[in-house]
Amino acid sequence: MASGNLTPRQKMINMMYLVLTALLALNVSKEILDAFVKVDSSLRTSVEKVEQQNLGVYGQFDQAYQENPTKTKEWRDRALKVQAAANELYSYIALLKEEIIERSGGYQEEVEGEDRKPAKMDNREIPANYLLVKDKKAYELNQKIAEFRNVMIENSAGNQQLIDNINKIFNTSKQKVGGVPNVDWEKAQFEHYPLMAIVTFLTKMQTDVRTTENDVLTNLQSNIGKYDVKVNKLEATAIVPSSYVFIGDTFKAEIFIAAFDTTKQPEVTIYERYDAQGNPVGEGIKVPVINGRGVYKVPARSEGNFSWGGKVVVNTPQGDIPYDLPEHIYQVAKTAAVISPTKMNVIYRGVDNPIDVSVPGISPDKLEVSCVGCTISGSKGSYIAKAGTGEEAVIKVNAKTDSGNKSIGEMKFRVKRIPPPTAMIAGKTEGKITKAALAGTQGVGAFLQDFPFEISYRVVSFTVRAQKGEYTETVTVKGNNFDAQVRGLINNMKPGSDISFTNIIAEGPDGVKNCGAIVFTVQ
Repeated sequence: MASGNLTPRQKMINMMYLVLTALLALNVSKEILDAFVKVDSSLRTSVEKVEQQNLGVYGQFDQAYQENPTKTKEWRDRALKVQAAANELYSYIALLKEEIIERSGGYQEEVEGEDRKPAKMDNREIPANYLLVKDKKAYELNQKIAEFRNVMIENSAGNQQLIDNINKIFNTSKQKVGGVPNVDWEKAQFEHYPLMAIVTFLTKMQTDVRTTENDVLTNLQSNIGKYDVKVNKLEATAIVPSSYVFIGDTFKAEIFIAAFDTTKQPEVTIYERYDAQGNPVGEGIKVPVINGRGVYKVPARSEGNFSWGGKVVVNTPQGDIPYDLPEHIYQVAKTAAVISPTKMNVIYRGVDNPIDVSVPGISPDKLEVSCVGCTISGSKGSYIAKAGTGEEAVIKVNAKTDSGNKSIGEMKFRVKRIPPPTAMIAGKTEGKITKAALAGTQGVGAFLQDFPFEISYRVVSFTVRAQKGEYTETVTVKGNNFDAQVRGLINNMKPGSDISFTNIIAEGPDGVKNCGAIVFTVQ
């Protein structure tokens, strides 16, 4: 990792990187350029391993959030911000590499068993023109690195060693090169170097991005539970199964001392009236104590708010010690149900629809939820509804109370089909696109936009029409990736010509759907 805990393999790669960089000043032979190819391949392998580690850490954040959202939300949100910043910079560098190689003539013909190589590994003019002279992409890269660095430092607060390491790795200030001071970072990184060296430099930056991402994630993960408080004080407390009581039911509370000894029964006194200053009024009621817990029960005969509190006396070797139980309020109310659809009051066909059901004052495990017009499964307040064939579904709620089963309420839901996904290439559906961007895309994707569910679709076939000379050639593709014939069409296209993708069929959890066409003008 970037903080210094490097594996022997990573140390070897870094050493090779430094040696090869120094050799560039002496010679740019084919052997040295081939060595850069090997270093680049090793760096990419290391990046893939770190990416897998990072995915595992994000999974741990998600699991911790599911188990304790209150405790982990802040750190999970920070981790997602780190992930977004890392992915943005990593992808930007990847685009730079592909564009430089494309402008320099693309790749050599692949040889089985060998790493893929750029066609003109020793080209210096085109990379310099793209990065430093005409397009000046290196200066844009400098800004993006600064933005990434700021996000990483922001989420490394409290770890000065990590902050110093980030500043060192992503230092984009002026540098001293060959005895010349105050050389722009952009020129120090890319001026006078051949194409293959620059590609390797950029891959090294991607390695730094992923390893720094891992360091910051580890630092954030260590903060979960860091401020947990260890309790060493006894206090009177109570467990109230429900602060809402229906007419005809019984209010119940368990009063006990935390960390109590069940072999020594405390004395529990309950008061049902308090003055304006919060002091108990009248004589208290002694309640039975079972296994160290005082059990207080009072029938609920009318609606309204009711007070209760008390005193717990514990016998110790130093004598009886009283602990005051502050005034509590419970409410007696008529039956009422709260049914909260996780997404909206619509159930969609073909997918699992999360439904949350709660009833004030009743534990979720006491609820019985059923549905007319759909099937429903789950427990403890969280359920999954699957739509039937009708246009409407009705979810009904019953509750198990001390006095038996009670009907709480119901809610109607509309049943709808999932809208068709939108087909996209390189994040676009129409307009102008560079030939390099189109050629660098794997194929056609299908996505549901502005939809409350996370549903994946896969394109299973599409038709491509493109101008080839004076004629239009049509290619039908099975699957979602561009095949050799499609890529041949793209590579032979001239600026200003059009290409369309139609008859796009996508398959998802709710079946097969037709997607809209994609039309581009190649620049």
